[in-house]
Amino acid sequence: MANDVATSDAIACTGHLPKYVFVLSLENRSFDHLFGRSKLSGKNAEKPSQTITVDGVLKPDGSINPDYNNNYDGRTWVVPPADALFTMPGDPKHEYEHILCQTNGPQACKDLYRTFGVVLPKGASDDALPVPQQSSPAIEGASYARGAPDNSGFIHAWVKSFTENKKHADDPLSGTPNNIDEVMRCFDTAKQLPVLYGLAQSFVLCDKFFSSLPGPTGPNRFFMMAGSSAGYDRSPSSGELIGMQANGHLQAQKGNIFKLLEEHKVKWQVFGDDNFPMAAVCEGVNLASCARVRSSFSSSPITSARSLEFHLTSSPLSFPYNFVWIEPDYDTASSLGGALHSLYSKGNSMHPCSDVRKAEQLIHDVYGWIRNNKDVWPNCMLIITWDEHGGFYDHVRPPVGTAPGDSNAAGYNQWGFGFDRLGIRVPALIISPLIEAGLIDNRSYDHTSILKTVIKLYNSGAFTNGTPPSKKMGFLTDRVKASRDLLPLFTRTSARTDAPGSTATPLTPGQYQPDGSDSPQEQARLAAQPVSGNMPIFLACGMNLHRDADPTFNPQAEMAGIKTMGDAVAYLRRASAAIDRARTASPDPSLVA
Repeated sequence: MANDVATSDAIACTGHLPKYVFVLSLENRSFDHLFGRSKLSGKNAEKPSQTITVDGVLKPDGSINPDYNNNYDGRTWVVPPADALFTMPGDPKHEYEHILCQTNGPQACKDLYRTFGVVLPKGASDDALPVPQQSSPAIEGASYARGAPDNSGFIHAWVKSFTENKKHADDPLSGTPNNIDEVMRCFDTAKQLPVLYGLAQSFVLCDKFFSSLPGPTGPNRFFMMAGSSAGYDRSPSSGELIGMQANGHLQAQKGNIFKLLEEHKVKWQVFGDDNFPMAAVCEGVNLASCARVRSSFSSSPITSARSLEFHLTSSPLSFPYNFVWIEPDYDTASSLGGALHSLYSKGNSMHPCSDVRKAEQLIHDVYGWIRNNKDVWPNCMLIITWDEHGGFYDHVRPPVGTAPGDSNAAGYNQWGFGFDRLGIRVPALIISPLIEAGLIDNRSYDHTSILKTVIKLYNSGAFTNGTPPSKKMGFLTDRVKASRDLLPLFTRTSARTDAPGSTATPLTPGQYQPDGSDSPQEQARLAAQPVSGNMPIFLACGMNLHRDADPTFNPQAEMAGIKTMGDAVAYLRRASAAIDRARTASPDPSLVA
């Protein structure tokens, strides 16, 4: 394989390297949104003799910096003192064109539309931002030069984006959000997010960690797993799903971290808090390599054993995986049909339509299981991050980035993006007893830093009892090779004994409140919407795992009958049942002698 090449990239580490790597990636929150008002300070990870404060929205005196603002409708909007909402009333748009507006201002989006011949819906003003189905380019192969960002258009994108949420308006012609500055609000982290705040105090908080491209969930998660988005600069369409399904996986030409580890005989596993982790879109990920986060979702003892919780809490079982990829419950299969609710709103992914306190509970549980495993904890690292910013304001301007260097032959680069600029800043927490406590790391990273860290750990012998392998892993793509790894953080030669045994207690989530979207008429309207957003990815993942669960399943035939969001959700429910049946019938391979 092309990636089986030796690398001279040295390990910049003075301490003990971790044997186990856990990655938990949540959804759609910017750094300022979660930590901008946190006032967290600590030792500078690069220069520990210095004490620094996170790069948030506050001035040294603790007041909000008025320089961090947006202009909209003749008014300057600064970051408000009001606390961010636990559950947003709508989903701030964050496709490529919306993010261009957020980072470069509304004029940049107008220029993009003009360059690509986009015709706005009838009656829309020329500064509206339609949903992607309404903003497909009419001119293929056009060229648009994306300028330097100033992060000036978050308010505009929030107000002027079409939305399906009835608590706001259907479109920017008939109303505005209840509070125009909602996307600029920041959490009072210590008060509202005690789990994240406590972990950041006890371990490492990175405040220059960027999403990998100025695009939505799918392409950023692809970068996180493959060092490339396989040419996507926006969410895949349902039509493209057919091509993806024909190949059975994301067409990442250089492979992905799961396949790379498999080829080098490193044990890994994907754990999802629902049955549709997005990792299942990757080549090499199948039903046997996808398990559940919790033991309690099924009464079957065999199925319960196929869980992260079981592996980490059931002594004397030794933990078998060097690399663990953890995904939340996205609440995809239950979002439409029956008692309808907004997409993702009952999940724990930290999606804006879900209650962030549910994600805090997931983080609390995962940390606790790892922390209390006496064999795993002294030799591990847990990375908690977010796939992209979700439309929420951040004041740090995204820097340039190295293009992956793989071909975009898949043809999914709708806007001609060169993949040469990173996306908006997101938080990242690096948790390990092999790192000094209370660090702030303001060196620049992006999602591919995770891949480089794992690859360098393997090349160093961290996964092979300290003996470096004769055949080294390569770095998948040029982006991964150019990224900064996390290994310089590991300066301890033995595990800390003062790391907290548990996180703070998460706040209790609020009860789901039905609104206008629960009416029969609105349920029917939502179910009739065309397949969009992340649903094509979930369908691809569901079909890949369904095919493993049932050899008679025909993905192409199934896809032919999926035209609407209602069809998609109905299928995912059937797929989930088939996956559960297969898991109950087959034990976890790692538990079989």
